[in-house]
Amino acid sequence: MTSENVCLQIPNQLLRVRMARFFQRSSCGHRGEGLRASRDIVPGQLLYSASPYTYIPSKKARSSVCEHCLSRKESLLRCSQCKMARYCNATCQKLAWPDHKRECKCLRSIYPNVPTDMTRLVARIIFKLITASPCSSEELYSVSDLQSNIKEMSEEMKGSLGQLTVVLQFYIKEEIHNASQLPPGLDLLRLFGQLTVSYIDVMATSQERQRQLEKQYCFVCDCKRCEMADKDSDLLAGEEHAWKEVEESIPKVEELQSAGNSEEIVDLCQAILDKYRDVLPDTNLHLLKMLDAAMDACIHLARWEDALGYGVRTLQPYQLYYAGPHPVRGVQLMRVGKLQHHQGMLEQASDTLKQAFDILKVTHGREHSLTGNLKQILAECEAELSSRT
Repeated sequence: MTSENVCLQIPNQLLRVRMARFFQRSSCGHRGEGLRASRDIVPGQLLYSASPYTYIPSKKARSSVCEHCLSRKESLLRCSQCKMARYCNATCQKLAWPDHKRECKCLRSIYPNVPTDMTRLVARIIFKLITASPCSSEELYSVSDLQSNIKEMSEEMKGSLGQLTVVLQFYIKEEIHNASQLPPGLDLLRLFGQLTVSYIDVMATSQERQRQLEKQYCFVCDCKRCEMADKDSDLLAGEEHAWKEVEESIPKVEELQSAGNSEEIVDLCQAILDKYRDVLPDTNLHLLKMLDAAMDACIHLARWEDALGYGVRTLQPYQLYYAGPHPVRGVQLMRVGKLQHHQGMLEQASDTLKQAFDILKVTHGREHSLTGNLKQILAECEAELSSRT
């Protein structure tokens, strides 16, 4: 995700004309609001681009991702005031300051405590509403247009959101002392109900996806994949007692990931993978999570050969669950291709990186920084191949 400031220079009327060429706003019944294509669209065609209204890196990725450009780097500069926000360099820090300056004061006031991702994101939305900063993404929908589903939520969920509003008010008190300073008519509880994110990962059973969607977004999904439940047998392939034991180990792995204990993650995952080598296939949902966790930990530890071994095993399951030009599969192919390149496996790397490029040029676009980085790696790989011949 990158900020494309050039869009802010285009007159609003021209943006509307551009959008009307391809799609229009449309009510989707019980699914809420959406966009409907008004003409045939070629895969990979750029329909519309805009800077995000606001965003933050997740707590899990915070220490390794630039708060402005979202690039992943081993070494990042930390904000000297709040001690939390991290940036690639002074340029990114300066560009991020208009969005960070209010929250910086709030973060300092609660240090060393850290707000939840949701609390921090909603606070950023409030600060943006107060300053009335224009954003090209609002040409589609404004924050006030988004559905909150508060009426459809259970009392338990309403209570949870109510607790979040209390936490939010404590967090922003250094900048917003009382409700009179909030934008007129702003309902904090409703605002929590309106955040829009990718719904859920499709790499879950249809029953689990349905449960999460109804609980979090208050609708019953009736897409073909949910109705057919065609991937469930693959997701839970193997002996039930075995994959349930693996499933029970996942919270421990997540705990180790939060603590940054990469060595322990590899040891635990490898022990599980060895134990169920002949019992569970790599397509099993829970075993696949172990492969992913082991791969990530090995990359962090610079154990490139081991990381590649785990990564290669994920490619067939990813192709099964993320069919077509899916961004998750594209990024995974890119990661494996980079590891193959690093290990001198140039033919394999070239093939893998080409597959990744065919996906990312559609899902991210040719001008995206990730796609550009992939093209550069692919070019280097092919140049090395040519020099061998």
